[in-house]
Amino acid sequence: MIKKFMLKAAFILSAAAACWFWMFRPVYITGNRMFPAVKDGDLCVIYRNGDYYTGNLVVYRADDKTLRAGRIAAAAGQEINFPEGGGYTVDGYQPAEDIAYPTYQARESAVKYPLTVPENSFFILNDFRSDDDDSRSCGCVAEKDILGRVVFLCRRRGF
Repeated sequence: MIKKFMLKAAFILSAAAACWFWMFRPVYITGNRMFPAVKDGDLCVIYRNGDYYTGNLVVYRADDKTLRAGRIAAAAGQEINFPEGGGYTVDGYQPAEDIAYPTYQARESAVKYPLTVPENSFFILNDFRSDDDDSRSCGCVAEKDILGRVVFLCRRRGF
């Protein structure tokens, strides 16, 4: 009887662990590119399945293979532009944001604007817009490089 119970418990725990790591993934974020939404040392739990939309906070693999957090500003087929006076437009309109971050085009970038986001790609911006190490400097991020959407955030406190 105990052997049967232990076998069932092991099966249930292994199935739960497989679902956890297949659907969700804990990711440790370094740097303050997404300050104040995500701070240096925060633990993000990402949902690995599903669709991505503008405004979603996602974790992606950058060109240098590091994991970064960012916010989707434009999706495939949308046109993004950075006017001279600051800010940005998507399809000719200024997107509504909870906090209006001062946004400018990257200082040294090969990306030319206006830019139409290619298929299966996203234009990702940092919330800390003074750090232009995002799509403004490196171009659009392919959907295959996005690991998932942040669904839970655990703040690091004092260590």
